[in-house]
Amino acid sequence: MYNKTVLDVTMRKFLLLFFLSLGIYLMHFWITGQGIYGDGNGYYSYAHALYFERRLDFTPIYNHLSNFQGRHGTINRVGWNTEQTMTGLRNNLWTVGTGLFWIPSLALIHTTSMLLGTPISKFSSLYELGPGVTGIILGILGLYFSEKYLKLFFEKKVSELVIVTLFFTTNFFYRV
Repeated sequence: MYNKTVLDVTMRKFLLLFFLSLGIYLMHFWITGQGIYGDGNGYYSYAHALYFERRLDFTPIYNHLSNFQGRHGTINRVGWNTEQTMTGLRNNLWTVGTGLFWIPSLALIHTTSMLLGTPISKFSSLYELGPGVTGIILGILGLYFSEKYLKLFFEKKVSELVIVTLFFTTNFFYRV
């Protein structure tokens, strides 16, 4: 049996953190027109190439990100060496793991748009929303399970303070 009040308070806290993160993320997206930024562009390149090209051909996504139409003009979001490797494919300095976690969100957005009869370009910024929200969900879940683990060894208040400190003092808002 569980204590419903404690569960409700814990869930409310993490829902609040989720909606705070989501609100900041969506505001950033609305202002900049970018759902993925910083190093996330490298990870997103993997997800995009694997989902849409079905291979590690980064040329289409690099061309898009290199000439990205932002709110205040065209910007280059590819800030790394993209020369061809010995295989003839272009280089990506980031690891593939994060990109693999983002592929289901691209598939969900793509499938939803097709079911609604409103197909969108594979370079639509809407495809960047999925990985962004996925990053927030996984981050909040990580904090939730970290708090559960910390409570096994420390007092409740200490555990909660650690989680809130991690949330507000790390790069949590810049996960993607």
